[in-house]
Amino acid sequence: MVVKVFDELGPRFQTRPGGYLRILKCGFRPGDNAPMAFVELLDRPEGGEVVEGEVAEQA
Repeated sequence: MVVKVFDELGPRFQTRPGGYLRILKCGFRPGDNAPMAFVELLDRPEGGEVVEGEVAEQA
């Protein structure tokens, strides 16, 4: 995980002054009522590689 952050994500966000993440709050977890959120990295790489199995899952 750390290798991916420094080797792939670091160069991708090198010119960006901030705002690397999008955080969407999605309510509270049943049971212990802990707050939950979706965390998304911005600036996705151009033309991502699609695997044949992923296409069927998205449909």
